[in-house]
Amino acid sequence: VISDKITVCETAIRFSPVDAITFKLAWLLALDDRRDEARIALSRAMATHPGYFPTATQELNTLSGKFPELAWLSEEIQRLSLKKGR
Repeated sequence: VISDKITVCETAIRFSPVDAITFKLAWLLALDDRRDEARIALSRAMATHPGYFPTATQELNTLSGKFPELAWLSEEIQRLSLKKGR
């Protein structure tokens, strides 16, 4: 169940905010149609792990092909990257 996965990610981030898990939380929130929370999670992930941004963008583009409901988040990551000058 997706809510369980979100809870696990949130707990893991509190313990040790690893780059991949931090971005994964945004993907999961988006899949659960929690857009505002997904935007916030994505923004935090980009702020805390800027070096992981290229990998995260590639992962999100791949996931968007499999899960069309993530397409808006792919656009959001591009918007945020332009805003931050990446």
